[in-house]
Amino acid sequence: MLSPVEAGVYCNSGGNEPSTVCILDPPRAGATRPVIIHVVSNNPGPLVAWLRGAGFSNPCVDVRATTSMPIVKEGQEQSVVVIDISNAAQSVRPPHSSNGPTMLCVLIVDRQQSVPFPWLEFAASCPVRVVGIQRDSPDPFAPLLSALELINRRRSTGQLAELLVDRHPSLRRAEDIVQVILGQPWRIRRPSDLAFCSHVSESTLRDRCHELGLKRIEHLITLVRWLAFELLVSAEGMPPKRARIVVGITDRANFRRQLGRLSYLDVAPKTAS
Repeated sequence: MLSPVEAGVYCNSGGNEPSTVCILDPPRAGATRPVIIHVVSNNPGPLVAWLRGAGFSNPCVDVRATTSMPIVKEGQEQSVVVIDISNAAQSVRPPHSSNGPTMLCVLIVDRQQSVPFPWLEFAASCPVRVVGIQRDSPDPFAPLLSALELINRRRSTGQLAELLVDRHPSLRRAEDIVQVILGQPWRIRRPSDLAFCSHVSESTLRDRCHELGLKRIEHLITLVRWLAFELLVSAEGMPPKRARIVVGITDRANFRRQLGRLSYLDVAPKTAS
């Protein structure tokens, strides 16, 4: 289920993706601006270590820890600012809008905590990606990795959805829904989440699934996750573990059971990686 801040921000932003910033790719020849990930939190050390361990640190990328909003100089650096709202909302103020052209923000929101209005206002008016986490989950920051990978991709979510339906034409009529699932894999866990993010009713979604030969909305979500995973691994060369996180697969054993319910489809895989 979406948290209030996630729901409000997505509606107010119109569901648009922020401008793409390539994080992990080496800079082009002649490029001089470094790519910096600023981690803002009252205790940024553990999250910085986690990001570095996940591969977001190399000669082209610098992950920095700070307890206050960084000062980003126009034209001198390309930055992604990861702000842990649950640990910094009271001590850190939202950045000034003048930082917008060179700074993309990712807000980490604890689903069980409220968010001060200034941060809600900032997230609704700037190029911000909101990531909802649950700290008592086995891997609470997996949604952050997924969000950073989405930012890092050479293709936008729309382009990835187009590539997927090109490989599987039976989904062409649902390309808009495919794009929503790919763009928000960790927000969409239930049919009600997909309906909300797609701005349609569950009954409408159910009718569209029936048109595709799918018995349930959950089957469409599972199918898109699997096909996107397959695409990222085979066409994009992404390691399977990372690809599972990017598409929102939380538990491999449970996902295999979900895939087993798609045995009536010709496109369904026999096994899952």
